[in-house]
Amino acid sequence: MAFVMTACMVWPSATALAEAENEDVNIPKPYYEYTFDEPAEGTTVHNQGTKEGADAKIEGSGDGLGIVDDNWRGSKVLNLPGGGLGKGCLTLPEDMFSEVTNEGFAFSFWINIDENADHYNRIFSVSSFKMNSNNGDNGAWNAPEFTFVTGGTDVSGTAYNTSIMMSDRKRQMKLVWDKAFAKGQWQHVTVSVSPSSYDVYLDGQKINTTDKNKNMTAILQSLFADNGKELKGYKYNAIGRSVYSTDNDLKAKVDEFRFYNVALSAQQAKNAYDSYAVDQSKLDKLKKKISKLKEYSISFYTRETYEVLEEKLLEAEQVASNPVTDANVDRMLGELDLAKDGLLYYKGVTSETTFTNAQLKAETEIAQELAGYGTLLEESKTALDILLCQKR
Repeated sequence: MAFVMTACMVWPSATALAEAENEDVNIPKPYYEYTFDEPAEGTTVHNQGTKEGADAKIEGSGDGLGIVDDNWRGSKVLNLPGGGLGKGCLTLPEDMFSEVTNEGFAFSFWINIDENADHYNRIFSVSSFKMNSNNGDNGAWNAPEFTFVTGGTDVSGTAYNTSIMMSDRKRQMKLVWDKAFAKGQWQHVTVSVSPSSYDVYLDGQKINTTDKNKNMTAILQSLFADNGKELKGYKYNAIGRSVYSTDNDLKAKVDEFRFYNVALSAQQAKNAYDSYAVDQSKLDKLKKKISKLKEYSISFYTRETYEVLEEKLLEAEQVASNPVTDANVDRMLGELDLAKDGLLYYKGVTSETTFTNAQLKAETEIAQELAGYGTLLEESKTALDILLCQKR
């Protein structure tokens, strides 16, 4: 499960990072890595990166908080239930930035944000203040913080996706991303920061940002000045929780968090995402099956069993466009087969039937009902037209 992110594949799965052939695009080993593949030891998630110790903690009281199985990822992930203050977050090591240099840093991860998440729900927040300790100081909103948020809903002139408020509580960098996080689906995120750049990658593709206060260069230089003094003052670091007591914890699932003690290039970020790619042959098989099952018509099957197939086809199309993992494609293939095998013919109809009176009667009743709701299927329209012609 990751925060920065190749094979003849195109989308992500929970396999290990592939070694790039070109030395210039090798992906460095993460300093911190929390995959969530193993159950937590109490509330402790052990670091699998190169730094000894440096464990993270699952904190909160929300229902469902913890490491859970996820069908789309085909693995265990961290579930953050959201819904209020103190409901759930992953607290990262206090000395997270202790060894950061002018080479920068980067992090990557997979995230599935709830569709109802607020714009300013913190995805990543680090501060010299304790989490949830500041109430905004009567609208000042100037607690020291390095953060990026869910985004996507606030269209006011003060909106941002990324904010860096310096410790003087006066200077602030605000970046607006040209593309917000997707909601209700898994997405890979990489953020790479250096004294001269702040780059964001969604699913391996760099997105443009707008420097609202036109001070990004100055802020980044200050962030790394004096051997990273500002950065090293961040002791309270979390995924899913804000420094402000006015922001509810994030509702989302997170996987494969990785932190690197060096900024990543665009090619490294792309290679990191591509390392999770789904086998193209499996994806082609899924698309072929979807196309085949779409040829099945409600004209021959009971409404209840056909609707099950329709629902699975809708889900399968989502998987085809965003497969996430090999395991997810395998799951979808199996569920499509179950839905197909569960189809029941109308009484008097068999696999050899092309058109029968029994089918005509059932089709007419369903078509008329669907028409009443304004949701008549094309197959139903065709069958009804044929029936009406025959009755003339």
